[in-house]
Amino acid sequence: MEQSYTIPANCSLIVDGRISVLINNTYKPQLLKLGILTPRQLITRSLASDHKRFSGRGPLSSLPLEEKPGMRIVAKQCMRGGLIRYFSNDVFCGGNRPFEEMLSNRAIVERGIKTAEIIAAVKEKLWGPFYKAYLFSVEIPGCADLATYFNGLKDMTPEQRYRAKKTAFEAVADAFTFLH
Repeated sequence: MEQSYTIPANCSLIVDGRISVLINNTYKPQLLKLGILTPRQLITRSLASDHKRFSGRGPLSSLPLEEKPGMRIVAKQCMRGGLIRYFSNDVFCGGNRPFEEMLSNRAIVERGIKTAEIIAAVKEKLWGPFYKAYLFSVEIPGCADLATYFNGLKDMTPEQRYRAKKTAFEAVADAFTFLH
């Protein structure tokens, strides 16, 4: 695996065969116990169980961290968007996308922008430059993604929906302005 980034002080890089994990040391023992070194199996097991689920480009599962009562993490296999998803839905080529996404997320969190903190990123090497990617983040209780939030506005009047959506988009725009 080529390294084009600096590992933050409170993180570790674990390389185990075809699996590379950039992990926040605060959560390292719990995530290793949970099975992060076999991310595909971990996600498959959690989706087959009665764990809480979310949806995005693919299914997301919420897993409890036994050692941290009340804390849950969201496990996600990275999927492509746009037209390329029809050719390569979950396979990436070159680079270190999951690690770069985790590092970008850390910068956002450190600036005080409210978002789910990514605590581990996994790169599963397939062949040549091809790999699958997984992200593990802290679940924020009571939160929803924009699509789920907007779908929940169906019972409102058109004017109420407009105001709610406008407020949400303004908050997102303010966060991006603050970030940049």
